[in-house]
Amino acid sequence: SSSEPRPSLVALSGTRPDMAAIPRAPTLPDISETPRAPVRTMTQRFRLSTDTMGAMTTPLLGTVDLVDDQDMLSPEEQVADILAFQKVPQLTHAELYSVFLVYTVNFMDSLGSNISLPSMPFYAKLFNASTQQIGYLFSGFAIATTLALPLLSMLSDKYGRRVVMIASLVGTALGSLAQGWATSYSMLLAARIFSGIWAGVSSVCQVYVADVVPAALRPWYISYLITSSQAALLFGPSIGAGLSVIGLNVPILTTGVVSVFLVPVVWIYLPESPEWLKRQYENAVSMQSSGSVIASQVRIQRSSPCTGWWGTKWAIAIYGIANFSGMVAQSAFASMYAVFASETFGLDSLHVGFILTLGAIASVAANIWLSPFLQKTFGDVACGVGGSLLVLLGAILIVMPDKQVSLLGVLVLFQGCAINNSAVSCGAADLTDGQNRSTVMTGVRMFKALGAVLGPSLAGEVAAHDVKLPFAVVGVFSVFGAIVQLATRPMALEVKKLVEARKAVAKSNKEVWKEYGQWQAEYGTPDEIRDLGEFMADLLTKRNYRWVTYNYELKELLKEFFPALSVESPDQMAESYRWIKARADSMYVRASERGSQNYQKNDAPPTSV
Repeated sequence: SSSEPRPSLVALSGTRPDMAAIPRAPTLPDISETPRAPVRTMTQRFRLSTDTMGAMTTPLLGTVDLVDDQDMLSPEEQVADILAFQKVPQLTHAELYSVFLVYTVNFMDSLGSNISLPSMPFYAKLFNASTQQIGYLFSGFAIATTLALPLLSMLSDKYGRRVVMIASLVGTALGSLAQGWATSYSMLLAARIFSGIWAGVSSVCQVYVADVVPAALRPWYISYLITSSQAALLFGPSIGAGLSVIGLNVPILTTGVVSVFLVPVVWIYLPESPEWLKRQYENAVSMQSSGSVIASQVRIQRSSPCTGWWGTKWAIAIYGIANFSGMVAQSAFASMYAVFASETFGLDSLHVGFILTLGAIASVAANIWLSPFLQKTFGDVACGVGGSLLVLLGAILIVMPDKQVSLLGVLVLFQGCAINNSAVSCGAADLTDGQNRSTVMTGVRMFKALGAVLGPSLAGEVAAHDVKLPFAVVGVFSVFGAIVQLATRPMALEVKKLVEARKAVAKSNKEVWKEYGQWQAEYGTPDEIRDLGEFMADLLTKRNYRWVTYNYELKELLKEFFPALSVESPDQMAESYRWIKARADSMYVRASERGSQNYQKNDAPPTSV
């Protein structure tokens, strides 16, 4: 409304600054362009850049020290490799040690349910349990795990990831010892259900790893976490079978004793998640500055960098359904393969065990060496779809009449499951932030647990008609999982883009320039955009503006009212903000003076408005 000319925002600082002289933070390389650099970093040794466990709350950037394997490269490759390696975020020794402890917790969690597989049916028969009652021991464990997942997630958000992992070890120890010392079937079933409650801690372990490990290295460490579970599946039944020679309850008691010894180790040496500590600190500061709990919650909600319920629900829906489909296929195969192999090829339990062990070895190898490279090269969605198609191919080969071809199908299926599981876990982690990571991981894990319940039941029903039909179930659900991941890829990319674009939210301008070295634009979630639009529409309606009729004019007015700010440097940005504030103050004073005079005359808005 002012007639005075609007000065150029760039001209406010006098002369345009030399942009080359402005310090900028180094930009991390695109890992997809150098896929082998992160692979090499897994075998390199590097120094700890900080000496205390407090480094967990700082950005995960360590100083590296290459010491070996360079003699195998040409001089040009050595230079390129060193430069790429130094720019990739690395874990310190303290952080690596913490991640290793989390892997140990996850391994013990999986071992508790796998070590007793060979001996549990025979152990239950000591209490005169029927076949149906033996089934209750396994289904009760799975149902308890599914129902406990939300509880463990809530506890990890409130009390910390470390506390829940320690509690899971204590729960596993108590449940295992109670099973080993059971005096009746009822006591054994109750102890089994109690143990199942703490078997859902794997989702908390995933959250901890995602908190600590940078996104560039996350596929490797998530794959290693999954490998720890598969290692328990690989070695658990074998260890359990050997220990059952001493006594049918010895495998279960062994799990309890090992868990007891691990409790003090994790208690002393495992630090809390840095993301959780950061969020607790921000909440405490907000509560102190706001003066009340309610105001603090409003402030946190207003300034939170997370994607909100919109991003959370899409992340759970996309990768939850994909995880559900993959788990139905995997558990349908696992529950009915022994029956198929026995009736089709006449294999006994010993030979079936060897085949499953061989498949587990192939799965572990795929998780360690194949999945991370494929994910960095082709992306999570492509690997998830490819893994699902490998499962389909494996299911087709398994039902072939040739024994060698059928064995090849088992290996292909195991590798497909490994690639798909790793891609789904990493994809879900990439759609999260510190605020909703635990919720998303737990939701996805619940879908997987439901798949583990449905798969064996559905496979058992169709196997009563033909022992080959369970593999049709495997193929159908693997294809369904691939279709879901392809169909939801655009939405997954949109959520991921929003997560990346909101890292600067709730930070001051000074913090933004210090951390990123350049201006970071802010993008709102669909909920925030809708909220602002509804607020503006309601405000204009209540203040008697015909914003519907003159919608185009209103948009043009807003363009003039909010000029583009110069953000090429911190000084220019600060000068732009000062100019905007001065203009706003001046306009407010003039409008107040005119409004006061008009209101004194007729208690109505000024006609010039």
